[in-house]
Amino acid sequence: MKYKWVLFCIELPFLIGCSQSKMVFSERLPVQPMIEICAGLGEEITLELPANPSTGYSWRLVGAMPFLLRPVARKYEPAQQSGSIIGAGGTEIWTFRADETGQADMTVEYARPWETDTPATLTRTFHIVIQ
Repeated sequence: MKYKWVLFCIELPFLIGCSQSKMVFSERLPVQPMIEICAGLGEEITLELPANPSTGYSWRLVGAMPFLLRPVARKYEPAQQSGSIIGAGGTEIWTFRADETGQADMTVEYARPWETDTPATLTRTFHIVIQ
């Protein structure tokens, strides 16, 4: 298990750096104040964020969608190891297409939509660079 984590950490710069392949950010990475994601024009960027909709929490965009990105898909996948356990969590997957070159920040937060006076449980900011 430790070997896989070390290998994952070694591969991290390639996952969030610029390349020709599909870009994936996984919330399983160590928390950073701002995560930079680079992609080429026309490439897809996928954010995998841990979620548990049975708690009422979900991820939402804070502010406007960055002009660089076009939403492609958003779905929830239950964790495979949870089987049919009621209340088990999973992953919320957001996919975007890089439509314009430039840079922009995108912030998402994990909160209950009806709790407007309560701060979000988690907040993540991504610095998007499209080349």
